[in-house]
Amino acid sequence: MSRRRHLHRGISLIAAFSIALTTVSCGTILYPERRGQSGGKLDTTVVILDSIGLLFFFVPGVIAFAVDFATGAIYLPRFRFLENDISPDNLKNARMIMINSANPTLADIESVIEQDLAQDIDLLSPEVRVARATPDLPLVWDSMSKTLSPAQLTAFEAH
Repeated sequence: MSRRRHLHRGISLIAAFSIALTTVSCGTILYPERRGQSGGKLDTTVVILDSIGLLFFFVPGVIAFAVDFATGAIYLPRFRFLENDISPDNLKNARMIMINSANPTLADIESVIEQDLAQDIDLLSPEVRVARATPDLPLVWDSMSKTLSPAQLTAFEAH
């Protein structure tokens, strides 16, 4: 009986490990905020985790890839891969959006960007990354509240 009991424990551990691995490797579970994306650059982390599932457990791996592609969770968020494409010396990859105001407010800029992108945007959201493009400083991508000084941010919001 002891040998049979060890066999059952071993099978149970392998089954539990395989279920845990395939559940964690699914980009839809790791990055629920990415659902609904269509196209873009693949997230290598999600691809590797799905591939591990494919390598060890073929059917769950195929299911993980299918779910991630179907939901769009396998793609990097759009702002994440732009970081590498735009630098002060290489602004040809940036899209210029003209604002017809000498002193635009935060609301003016959000409105123009929302019209251009055809979606709502909050420039103060932590997910939105901005950077100052100056030739003498390296481009640092951060939130609007960290890019502007408190005084600049207050003036920008109140203007």
